[in-house]
Amino acid sequence: MYRGTGTGGGGGVLASRLTIGDWSVHPLAGLIERDGKKQRLQPRIMDLLLRLAVAPGEVIPRAVLLRDVWNGVVVSEDVLTRSISVLRQALGDARHGRAYVTTIAKRGYVLNAAVAWLAQPGERKD
Repeated sequence: MYRGTGTGGGGGVLASRLTIGDWSVHPLAGLIERDGKKQRLQPRIMDLLLRLAVAPGEVIPRAVLLRDVWNGVVVSEDVLTRSISVLRQALGDARHGRAYVTTIAKRGYVLNAAVAWLAQPGERKD
């Protein structure tokens, strides 16, 4: 079940840290990191990344992303399209010869990377 970071649209955190491909993701801090370089993500963009990370390799329909990430706030599909673009830019899609997020026409989006949810000492990973 997706719970988000609690800052954008969801209500809790799945883990305080995870890896997505060669990225280290720190949801509570709103940061992604690779090769020692850190980049801050806006809360909704982080929630979008986390929602995709719940089911890597699976098509997540646009309507599901809108529902889960924007949590009942009415937004157009253009907002999702722009947010995916921002996420792709942050992940370096195309620049590094890799597409982390793939569009499946008329269906949704797929995260193309291995995901590992990492808990900190004393933290539960339900």
